[in-house]
Amino acid sequence: MSLPTRTTHTAPVSVYRGVAVEDLKPGSKILKISCPELLMGVTAGSVDAGIAKGAVSLRNRDNKPISAQITSANHIVAVWDGQSNQQTPPQIKRGEAVDVLKQRDTDKFTWSAAGLGRDVRRTDAHVIEVAARNTKSTETKELDDTNSYGVRIDSENKIIMLKTSKDNGEVCAFNATFNTATGEFYLSDDSESPGNRIYLNVGANGGTPIFQVNLKSGTTLNFAGDNGSIVVKDKLEIKAGKRIVIDSPLFVLNVAKAGSVIINAANVAINASGSAVLAAAALGLNGATKVKGAFLAASAKISSLSKGAVTGGYDGVAVGDPIKGQPSTPGNSPDTDTSGSQYT
Repeated sequence: MSLPTRTTHTAPVSVYRGVAVEDLKPGSKILKISCPELLMGVTAGSVDAGIAKGAVSLRNRDNKPISAQITSANHIVAVWDGQSNQQTPPQIKRGEAVDVLKQRDTDKFTWSAAGLGRDVRRTDAHVIEVAARNTKSTETKELDDTNSYGVRIDSENKIIMLKTSKDNGEVCAFNATFNTATGEFYLSDDSESPGNRIYLNVGANGGTPIFQVNLKSGTTLNFAGDNGSIVVKDKLEIKAGKRIVIDSPLFVLNVAKAGSVIINAANVAINASGSAVLAAAALGLNGATKVKGAFLAASAKISSLSKGAVTGGYDGVAVGDPIKGQPSTPGNSPDTDTSGSQYT
């Protein structure tokens, strides 16, 4: 069936309806097509691409018999006609209808998708590109990855990719890739390794899910399976409007015993079911102090020591539910009563 004729810049073009006789090869733009209106003796239907060679008997001007070798085919070969903003052709499958374009008075053919392949293709791939050339330059450059934005949707290789470029003065170029074959996602810029990057691996193949954030400064957030780490070269600030809860059987500060720890709080409670040991070259207790229980010291220097009963101890701040509970504020008043009989 001939379709409406259209005109190009160079010549009128006739459009015919054909059928692909084989799958479009990966990376190729050339397609073999059966088109009965363009090939004498070819009927419509599902056929395989074929070429036949044979000899024919003819007569020359002198009416003398001659023979010649001829080659015939049941298909034509056409190159993809292209489409605006599309870098690659659709992955045409055998038996899919296509439009065949023929420039008049030539034997050149191009093809384009007829839009009827939705139910024929099992997988497909499209690469869409948008020009992003330097608008301040008069230089003519071929469109490529360095001067275009692009989207690749490829169900054959199970990949979706989005990328930008820097030819038009952009401060960086981004690349985002979803790989559903390996279960990975990453987003990165074009800075040198380790760069600025977000990486996710769902662990479908290796068994260990990974989530990692890298900054080119060296700051890293890394979670791998049951383990995680945060590395910051300079400062790390954590703020919470109501509470921060840390639940761990072991908590270590400053593994190398370097630096200082400062706690500014209205009330502090340390509850140790076993023992609590403070080891320091100098240990100071500045304030009224009560010790409930035996107090032993290898040596002591006391300006005044009295003997008498000690009334009660100090209460620590407490909270029943560390997640939702409200903390109780102890009503401790400094006990400065040291009256009693003096030791001599």
